[in-house]
Amino acid sequence: MKTVLVVEDEILTRVDAVACLREAGFDVVEAGSGAEALAVIRARDDVDLIFTDIQMPGPVDGLELARRARESHPHVRLVFTSGARRVDTDNLPGEGLFFSKPYDAENVAETVQRLLA
Repeated sequence: MKTVLVVEDEILTRVDAVACLREAGFDVVEAGSGAEALAVIRARDDVDLIFTDIQMPGPVDGLELARRARESHPHVRLVFTSGARRVDTDNLPGEGLFFSKPYDAENVAETVQRLLA
């Protein structure tokens, strides 16, 4: 079973994403901040994909999280989201994909399935 780390500071958005990804058959780990997600990455070597909000409170936003995660886990796939920030997708770390909020969670789950197939 593939493992997805969902990183989202908005609890209701995170709950929806986690539920949809679990329904799609993934083992899902969740974090409410970039710093919390880094702790998960340090503790686990089985994370296959990170689905992260770009704009989060604290010193580690989604882009910094992705850069640090790829240093220790170069295989990890990346999917980003943001409702407040427009992103040049050519500059996303690790050839990451981007979904604008509000996004369709089922569409995200289908994309994750394709990336991890």
